[in-house]
Amino acid sequence: SSRGVFGELVNRDSTRPNSAMAHHLAMSSSFVCAGAGAYGYWKTGSTPSLLGGFALSAIFSSSAYLCGQTDQQFAGHVTGATGGALAASIGFSRIQKGAKGPVPKVLVGLGAVNLLYQGMKGWEWKDN
Repeated sequence: SSRGVFGELVNRDSTRPNSAMAHHLAMSSSFVCAGAGAYGYWKTGSTPSLLGGFALSAIFSSSAYLCGQTDQQFAGHVTGATGGALAASIGFSRIQKGAKGPVPKVLVGLGAVNLLYQGMKGWEWKDN
């Protein structure tokens, strides 16, 4: 693989799966989680929300870095899927405890999308 005109990974080896844009989902998820944690802190003064949001943001940022800037695709996708599972479980837990508002639902949705997509891409890269 090499860098394309816009910096994305270009798959030049047809025997390997293509993950040219996989880092975008992880980076977007990173921003959403950081924003959700900051919102939780601003709205209710919840330090655990702030720390949890930034921790999830760090996990997704690590996934984006591994997928977009290194040849560690499998590790990047596994990291993204792990972040997705954590986000979904945190959101589901908050819903079970009666939390209102959009943030827990966003975490469940965002987590499920990351878990499914990054898990699928990790499975494609498991032997490479």
